[in-house]
Parts: sequence; structure tokens; C-alpha cells
Amino acid sequence: KAFHISGLLFLWTIRFVQETDRKIFLLLMQRKWLLMSESLKYMRIETKRFIIRKMKESDAEALFAIFSDAETMRFIEPVFTYEKIKKFIKEAGLCEEPLVWVLEEKKTDRVIGQIIFHKYDDKRYEIGWIINKAYWHLGIADEVTKALIDFANENDINGLIIECASTQEITKHIAKKNGFNMISEGEILVFERLCN
Repeated sequence: KAFHISGLLFLWTIRFVQETDRKIFLLLMQRKWLLMSESLKYMRIETKRFIIRKMKESDAEALFAIFSDAETMRFIEPVFTYEKIKKFIKEAGLCEEPLVWVLEEKKTDRVIGQIIFHKYDDKRYEIGWIINKAYWHLGIADEVTKALIDFANENDINGLIIECASTQEITKHIAKKNGFNMISEGEILVFERLCN
């Protein structure tokens, strides 16, 4: 009987340790995400030619030039008005945890695009880009994608997601070139790359 009790006590101790470890792990993960969210408020990434930084209200004119162009917005949504751009900057770029950032050219300090980088779910972040048409076909999206992959690896982000329309051939090419695998298809394609 004493052996039976000690055996039960041993099993109970193991379960207690496992449950305690699980709770500690969950707390550490929550802390990690809180710290990540805090660091993202001040995110700034530099590539060879560009800076990804937080939006400012003064970026409205440059972003309007991009978002008011029908060809640029063909796969995204209807073109923006200037008022919609100002609202968008406030609600998506200047919020507590920004969803979008600007892409600034180093040599001119000119805003030439918008970068998408935000939580997709508890483990992954979504990335994307909208580039001023005058800067297409210069390898910018590829350069930015590689920088965001490096940032994700450095900050223990588990994975990255790219979503695009099934007809966006360039986006599909960049996703595959940078190690993303298609995980969902249809009108909207979803590509995933695991990090670390």
C-alpha cells in the first residue's frame, strides 16, 4: 500500500511539474509577444537602399500619389482619396500596434512605398508591399522581403505570411524565390515561410 501511495505521489508530482512548466512556458510566450509588440512600435529596418519606418502624417502626399493610381491598386482595392489616405495613416500607421509602415529611399529621403508588417495570428506575421509605379522592376520588393525575413529571424518570429490575388504573378514569384510555400489557394493565395 505504501508503494502504491508513493507511486501515485510520484505521478502527481510529474503532472504538477508538467503543468507548472506548461504555465511558465505560456507566460514566457505571452511576455515574448508583449515585448515584440512593444519593439514594433519603434521598428526601423534598413536595407542597402531603403529604410522601413513608422508612418508620419506628413507622409500623406507621397502615399496619396501611390494609392490614387489605378494601375498600382489594381489587385488591392479602389483608389484612395486624399481624405481616405489621411484616415488610413491615422488608423493603420499611427495606431498602438501599426499594421503598415513606409518605405523611404535613403539617397533622396523620398517615400516610395508602403510596407505591410503586422501580426497575422499568434505565431506569424503578414508581410507585403505597395510600391510607387515609378520604382517598379528595380528589385525593391525582393530587397524588402529579404530584410523582413532577417528581422523575423532576429526577433524569434515563428513564420511569415504573404497573401496575394491569384493573378499577381510578380508577388507569387517573389514569395517562391524567398522560400515561401503556398498553403492555401483560390482567388486569394496564401504563402508561408517558417523562420528560425
